[in-house]
Amino acid sequence: MTSHYRHRRIYNPATVFPTPIEPGEIAVNTSNRQLAVGDADPASPGSMKQLIGVRFFDAKAQYAAGEFIVQAGVLYCSKDAIAPGPFNAAQWDLYASDAASKAYIDAADSAISTAYQAADAAIITDYQAADLALTSSVNSKLNKAGDSMTGALQLARAPQADLEAATKKYVDETVATGGTVPRADQIITVPLGGLSSGNVQLQLYELDLEKAPIASPQFTGNPRAPTPPPNDASISIATTAFVAGQAATATPLVAGTAAVGASLKYAREDHIHPADPAMAPLDSPVFTGNPTAPTPAPGDSDKSIATTEFVAQAVVGVSGFSTGDVKLTFKSTADGGWVMMNDGTIGDASSGGTTRAGADAHALFILLWDAIPDAYCPVSPTPRGSSSAADWAAHKTLKLPRALGRALAIAGSGAGLSGRALGQFVGEENHTLIAAEGPNMPVSVNVSASGAVTANLKTLDADTGAMPKNVMLTPEKGSDQFSPTYSNIPVTGTASVTGSGTGTTTGGGQPHNNMPPTSFMNVMVKL
Repeated sequence: MTSHYRHRRIYNPATVFPTPIEPGEIAVNTSNRQLAVGDADPASPGSMKQLIGVRFFDAKAQYAAGEFIVQAGVLYCSKDAIAPGPFNAAQWDLYASDAASKAYIDAADSAISTAYQAADAAIITDYQAADLALTSSVNSKLNKAGDSMTGALQLARAPQADLEAATKKYVDETVATGGTVPRADQIITVPLGGLSSGNVQLQLYELDLEKAPIASPQFTGNPRAPTPPPNDASISIATTAFVAGQAATATPLVAGTAAVGASLKYAREDHIHPADPAMAPLDSPVFTGNPTAPTPAPGDSDKSIATTEFVAQAVVGVSGFSTGDVKLTFKSTADGGWVMMNDGTIGDASSGGTTRAGADAHALFILLWDAIPDAYCPVSPTPRGSSSAADWAAHKTLKLPRALGRALAIAGSGAGLSGRALGQFVGEENHTLIAAEGPNMPVSVNVSASGAVTANLKTLDADTGAMPKNVMLTPEKGSDQFSPTYSNIPVTGTASVTGSGTGTTTGGGQPHNNMPPTSFMNVMVKL
């Protein structure tokens, strides 16, 4: 029978597959997710043969008896035909699960492990028994070389050949009866090596003489010993190789901080130190920085190095200048041992002095601090300390007396003059006069009056200059001016004027110059 179908698809949960179905035809029920094929057997054409398959459970599907599904990871087989609906474990046979599979495998594995363990234990027991037996047998035997017996070795018979062992009894009886076993002094051999005697006893004596005693041996010839490792510091014998190995092979150290050192090596006889750049050669050294030397005694005239202190002392004796002396100059740079009086400050090297900061400023610092009050030579930071030495040690600065742009004067109290302190500074280049500083001068006043003006003036007679007289002033006819007019005649007294008047003044009120004719120079002071 020829089939006209090769595949048929239906969707009907109530009907599993169509009937009849062509032989070889494949039918799919998508609602039940079933797959079947038509039977090609001539005895039952058109009957359905389901293909064996495993489906995932679906509540919408219909199942035939004997179908396999997977529900929640467990394999089930349907007991009978099952209509669509929720999963009911009573309708299914549990075919397989993870727990069942695991239990089956665990049981099988346990059975195998138990068998293997039993066999292994039996093998170990057999090996241990055999090992104990072998160990017992071996421990009871002697090694062929270098072994020791715990008991006495007994021989069954006396020796028959030269290389056979002899019992103590055999040796004792042979020696006691003067047998064939000779004493050491009776054995004669051919001398070999350094031995001169053929007698064994004498040979032993010779050998003993050639040995060194343990206590205080005195070796001869060329004694040798193992060479200790480098830097060894134990009681091992130091060989010549060890001593030679201790000779320093590195370049000798120079400069740095002096130290005893920890190395056990020493320098060779012909070692040479490299030149130390921090050291000056004896021949024509070239110093840098601030080299110092002991100051020779005053008047010294040998080859001693002359320090600046020595020179300063010598220059004082020649030039007559000493600390605090001042000299005028047209130089802009101070001579050696001097500083310019530039209204700056002096102090030690750490003071920050603007004119001089160094140890050579010490003497001038002390002189000015002791001689001049703080008002004219202030220290910084303030206030002044207990002494000049204390302020110097505290790294303070001292301001030089003011000199720039000033005329130099002599301190003290001159006859009829104001007293001036050492280092004091006064005066001003320009000055504006105040009323009290003006001269006593006549004043001309113009007065206008409408009536008579009476003045009671006391004047000196122009001729005699002695007799006072009263003068009556009346305005001239047709004029507001008073007469008479007196000039350059001192007048005292009072006058009353009825009326009004005007006055005039002269001058600009500007400061006047106090500078005398002056020539300006520089000043320096001796340190």
